[in-house]
Amino acid sequence: MSGLVLAPLRAEHAIARRAFRKQDGIRVRRIGMGVAAADGACRAIGEARPDWCLLVGFCGGLSPDLATGTVVALSPVVAQAEDSVSFVPDEALMMRARALGARTARAVTVEHLVADPREKKDLRRRFSADALDMESASVAHVAAASRIPFLALRCVLDDAMRDFSPLEDLIGRGEPSARDVAVAMLRKPGTFFPLLQLTRDYFLAARALKNLLVRWADNRTTLP
Repeated sequence: MSGLVLAPLRAEHAIARRAFRKQDGIRVRRIGMGVAAADGACRAIGEARPDWCLLVGFCGGLSPDLATGTVVALSPVVAQAEDSVSFVPDEALMMRARALGARTARAVTVEHLVADPREKKDLRRRFSADALDMESASVAHVAAASRIPFLALRCVLDDAMRDFSPLEDLIGRGEPSARDVAVAMLRKPGTFFPLLQLTRDYFLAARALKNLLVRWADNRTTLP
């Protein structure tokens, strides 16, 4: 059976490619961040016509029980803009993710970067959510419309109490270049320590996500 792995950002795409590099029947595609992800997912699914689809990458924690590096299978996922609509993943994919070590987490898909712990707390209260991201609900909608079994598999990058507000201008629109980072530190010295924390958290989360995806790739015989 053929699979399709979607990743919003360049770094997430690189992790997925490394994990699935030896699997001929699994395609890995980058689809863009936020609202752009729906169009990217639509194109990728239309081209690949897979038997199943994963969305992989990082997420933010809303529950105090989710530490940086925790891999979560999102169920259900609700869109902040349309909170009356929720998406439940494919049961077989969900069972597989849990068997490989992922935790189940309720999630809300937001339209902008959430860096302030106070806003995270409010989202948790409003949506009873454990985690947040910017793509899962829209990609789930595309997969459902195409009748493709789907699961969003994420790894917590910033926990519920991590404050990235000083970096909001730098990372709010995507992945900054090395030049962007250097300029930000020169103009705003207060960004140095948040960047240091983000870098540490990134390597921790990237390792955890890659390890689970490698286990997924190595156990293809049990795929639905």
